[in-house]
Amino acid sequence: MNRILAAFAGVLAFILLQVPVQAAEIAVGSSDALTTMLAALGPKFEKASGDKLDLTFETSNLIKGQIDGGKAFDVVILTPAAIDDLSKNGKIVPGSVANIAHTGIGLAVKKGAPRPHITNADSLKTALLNAKTIAYTTTGQSGIAFSKLIGQLGIADQVAAKAKTFPSGRTAQLVVDGQADMAIQLIPELKAVKGVTVVPFPDALQTYVVLTAAITTTAQDPKAAAAFIRYIQFSPAALPVMKAKGLAPGGV
Repeated sequence: MNRILAAFAGVLAFILLQVPVQAAEIAVGSSDALTTMLAALGPKFEKASGDKLDLTFETSNLIKGQIDGGKAFDVVILTPAAIDDLSKNGKIVPGSVANIAHTGIGLAVKKGAPRPHITNADSLKTALLNAKTIAYTTTGQSGIAFSKLIGQLGIADQVAAKAKTFPSGRTAQLVVDGQADMAIQLIPELKAVKGVTVVPFPDALQTYVVLTAAITTTAQDPKAAAAFIRYIQFSPAALPVMKAKGLAPGGV
């Protein structure tokens, strides 16, 4: 009898070993700033892990709004302020927060057009006043920071009079399409559009935006979610992709 039970146990163990481990599907809600980075790193992670990614890109504020409205993600990559708000509402797994990358704001003009030489407040002010139409977003961190900056420069009314604003989206595409002379946005978002020249804001006027990842309390597979965060933060593939897309690792 013992031999029969042992044989049965052995057969059962063999069968279980033949059952493939089911791949996890990781729903990621991310800031637009990481679109090109994750487009490059995502397939590499999927190949290495066997898991699948379901990526949603929007401004951090809009992703947070979706979560507040009931949408479930496994991982979010947003601004620290958005992550903090979600944490206070019990929607982030404690101890799962990690700064992935940071980037600055720049302007874009059509490739072949004169490159604006913006080295200080006066030269940036001149470049903005000389542009006939300026495109920027209203819900993204770049648009919020830009609105504050033009107020400090004393040209808020002049810029508003010739602005093309949108909640989110690729503002540099309007430059390529001839609908705007200049676009303002985070550098990776500007660089994602072909046919433009991107110029970072001067250091003294720069606003750096940090992109922070966290696991949500609705995560279906927290271990798979944590593995994804580790991959984009520490894998050898991550750093060169970050730099190529206009990002730097970690926080400021």
